[in-house]
Amino acid sequence: ILNDLQLYAPYYQTGIDLVPEIVYRFYPVLLPTFSIWALVIFLYFWLTTFGGGQSIGKMLLKMRVIRLDASPCKLTCALWRTIFQFISVMLFFFGFFWAIFDCKRQSFHDKVVKTVVIRCYS
Repeated sequence: ILNDLQLYAPYYQTGIDLVPEIVYRFYPVLLPTFSIWALVIFLYFWLTTFGGGQSIGKMLLKMRVIRLDASPCKLTCALWRTIFQFISVMLFFFGFFWAIFDCKRQSFHDKVVKTVVIRCYS
């Protein structure tokens, strides 16, 4: 495919002009690949939040997600938290920046689902 594109190279002014052509040719592969990765990432955050409240990063930083009443996240709680996390990411991480100005340091998805990230010293 790249050899075919190099034949047309004299007609392009810069290398950036090749990007739409490459995306167009690889589109049948890009969409399923992106969808599979999005699903894997979604399942990772959903199941790690449910299965102990800690992803690998939270384990390293000794943090945990719990509900405001100090109970662990149930399956539906973790599901909604992960859905709203993805919404926050799609809105240019707005929900994560929200935590900077919040007195409890809760992100948007934490506010909606009534969870909080705490330090666990044990």
